[in-house]
Amino acid sequence: PAAEAARLDDVYSIYSVLMTDPPSAIRGINESRLMIAGKTAGPRLLSDLQKCVVLPAEYQSSWSELLTDFNRNGNVETIESRLKIPKDYLVLTPEEVADFTFNWDRLPEFKKPLNPKFEGARHLFYLGKVYFNRERTLAVTSISAACGSLCGRSGWRVFEKKGMVWELMTRRAGTTACGDFIA
Repeated sequence: PAAEAARLDDVYSIYSVLMTDPPSAIRGINESRLMIAGKTAGPRLLSDLQKCVVLPAEYQSSWSELLTDFNRNGNVETIESRLKIPKDYLVLTPEEVADFTFNWDRLPEFKKPLNPKFEGARHLFYLGKVYFNRERTLAVTSISAACGSLCGRSGWRVFEKKGMVWELMTRRAGTTACGDFIA
C-alpha cells in the first residue's frame, strides 16, 4: 500500500508536469478548460516505444528496467483529479468522453447541444500509463490530444527525477524521441 501510494504520487507529479508544459505541437492549444479522459490510453506496442525513444548510454540500465515495467504492466488505469496544474480541467468518465466527442465530424443537423461543462474545450487529452525503472528515477508515458476522428497529436515523453522533482528530459546529444505527429 505505501509503495503503491508513492508510485501514484510520482505518476501524478509526472502528469502535472506534462499538462503544465505540454509538448510543443500541443502548446498552441489555447483552451480555458482541459478535458482529460479518465482512463489511461490503451496499451501501446513496445516496438513503437523502442523506435521512438533512444537515450544516451548512461541511461541504458535504467531504460532496460523501464522496458521490463512496460512489458509487465500494460493494464489500463483510472486517472483521478490529482493533477496540480494552473488550468481548470475535468477528468471525464467514459460516458462523458462519448458525450464530449459526439459532435465531432457530424453534420450540423445531427449535432446535439453541448454540455455547458465542456465549454472552452475543443480537445480531449489521453494520458498514457507511466512506466518506471526500478528506483523510479526514470519514467516514460504517452500523451495524445484528439480534436476529431482524423485530427490529433500524440507522442512519448521521458522524465527524469532530480532530487524530489520530475523533469521532462530535453533532447540532447544521444537522445531521440518521436511524437507530435498530426494525423
